This record gives sequence, C-alpha cells and structure tokens, in this order.
Amino acid sequence: MKKNKYDWKAIKTEFVTGEVSAAALAKKHGINQATLYRHYQIERWSDARREYRENVMEKCADNAACMAAIKLAKEIDIADKLSDVLNEAIEDKKQFYRYIVKEKNGSDSGEEERIFGKMDMQSLNNAIKALSALQEIKCVMYGILTPIEERKLQLGREKVTEGEETAETGVVILPPVEED
Repeated sequence: MKKNKYDWKAIKTEFVTGEVSAAALAKKHGINQATLYRHYQIERWSDARREYRENVMEKCADNAACMAAIKLAKEIDIADKLSDVLNEAIEDKKQFYRYIVKEKNGSDSGEEERIFGKMDMQSLNNAIKALSALQEIKCVMYGILTPIEERKLQLGREKVTEGEETAETGVVILPPVEED
C-alpha cells in the first residue's frame, strides 16, 4: 500500500484560509498540478474558501456591531448624566438668580455667590442651548426624527417649502408677507 506523502488537509487549509492560488500551492509543496487540482475539485476547495471568507466577514460585522453598541451605550449614559445635571439645575428655583461676585481687585479668593432678585439671562440662555444640544444628541442616538426631518423624509426631499404642514405638529410654515 502506497503511503500518502502530502498532508492534504493542511494544504487545503492553507488554500482556504489564505490568498495563495492552487497553482502556487502545487509549486510550493512540489505537487503535480493535475494531482492538486483533482483534490481541489473533489473536495470543493473554492466553495470552502468562499464559505470561510463569508464567515470571517460575518464575525467582523458582528464584532463591529458589538463595539458600536458598547460605544453608543457609553454615549447614552453620558447624555443621561448631562440631562440629570441640567434637570437638577432647573429644579433649583434660585439657580438663575445666583451670581458670582468678585472683589474689585479681581482675585479668585474674593469670589462670592449671591442671590439677587434679577434673573441671570445669560445663564438661562446657556441652559437653553445646553438642553437644545442635548435633545439633538439624544435624537441622533435614539434615531428619533424631528417633525421637520420626518416631513422631509416623507416628501423625499431636503427642503420643506413654505406653506406646507409639518408632520404631526399641525404647524404651517407661512410665506413672508409682501408689502404693497
């Protein structure tokens, strides 16, 4: 009985998992090309290579999706913490009446917090901008469309023209009034 001098399983694995051609494998291992091609066809090496590559791509896609999900979960956690901080500030009825007063010499050691009867509009505007930015971030993270974006999507175009009703809000964008 003739002993097989080639490790066909290893050669097939090299072909399936690599980029080398069947002809190059035959040359590398000192195998007659016709002999190698017979194994190649009988054992369907090209099908095995295709399946292997599909499995690798699927695993890569799964890993990428998992990494993206982890990153998104962290970003959602940060957005939730920011939301908690903003909510806490808004719940404090005196929050927008607080001012930091510095001594005339300008040193930080002379800073003092005082509450006045006049609202700090700059702090209020900053809080509104922060809430707006946070809302936009959460809409992106949760895949929520604003009413205008939803209407654009429904209409299949970038711009919603004046006079069109926006989705679910009942808001009508009116054209500018022309002067006589």
